[in-house]
Amino acid sequence: MGDVTCAVPDCSKRRRKTVKWCSMHEARLRRRGTLDDGPFSHAPLGERFWRFVDRADGCWWWQGSINNKGYGQIGRGPGGGLAYAHRVSYELHVGPIPAGMKLLHSCDNPACVNPDHLSIGTQGDNMRDAAAKGRTLANERNPSARFSNETIREVRRRVAAGEMQKAVAADVGMSVDYVWRIVAQTSRRGI
Repeated sequence: MGDVTCAVPDCSKRRRKTVKWCSMHEARLRRRGTLDDGPFSHAPLGERFWRFVDRADGCWWWQGSINNKGYGQIGRGPGGGLAYAHRVSYELHVGPIPAGMKLLHSCDNPACVNPDHLSIGTQGDNMRDAAAKGRTLANERNPSARFSNETIREVRRRVAAGEMQKAVAADVGMSVDYVWRIVAQTSRRGI
């Protein structure tokens, strides 16, 4: 049947079936690039980055740590904290990201680190992109919305026809202030 212990000298842990090392040494090799348990030292960020990238199709899928929003993350090195993997990819392939700027994914895949799918933009650009692609919960798609798009159109029609805002508000069950904001299009503009 063969030896089922780790191939590292003086390690008596059981190895995994598909590799020569136990899970601890396999993780150490992947993280550090070495099986040595000497002083902690990271391989350069660019080298570690490629250990976690799968370039199977158009998107380059991040195979390392993923946060709760689906974005890849990687350690910058001793004392450097975590960085988003797509930002590291952009910096490695394109150059620095200007302060205060965001990276927009054209593929809408947060785990993608392909620099061809990334572009620099503001938070406003990101929100407009999300709205254009139908990824925001605007208007009646928002579960907190109390009034349908049809009700909003009705309010605008009735006020435009000369009906008093106070009467329209009482009739549809909303505040006069909200009717004013609907008519002035400071609220529910896209309808």
